[in-house]
Amino acid sequence: MKEGDQNSLPNDRLEEQFHALRRLVASKAGYEAFTSLTNFREIVGKKVVRALRRKDDGISHACVDFLCALMQPMHDNYDLRQEQMNKSSLLSSKPFLEMVLEPLKTHVGEWGSGTGSQLHSRFLHICCLSSLQ
Repeated sequence: MKEGDQNSLPNDRLEEQFHALRRLVASKAGYEAFTSLTNFREIVGKKVVRALRRKDDGISHACVDFLCALMQPMHDNYDLRQEQMNKSSLLSSKPFLEMVLEPLKTHVGEWGSGTGSQLHSRFLHICCLSSLQ
């Protein structure tokens, strides 16, 4: 397996990576890195898209949880301008948003069967956070 090759990474390892990224952006430095580090946003965006194409509930939940962490700071004394920059960066690409919402469409018909309820919860959280921009 080539270092950084997302296609050959097992699902559990990819899910772990998104949990680690979520913890990273929970810090002030990680939260600011999304818009300040060169190519960070593009690399993470591609990683999210590739991961969601796997159609694995655990990975999808970890991806969406990570995106929520990018939209709402989890540290004290955050910069409101940084929060707005992160939100506008995440919401600026229509194709990216369509890809992120694809798992929600998959589970809409399955409300009664109990699948994807946590995923629905996180998507609703994203919708609420994006409306507060």
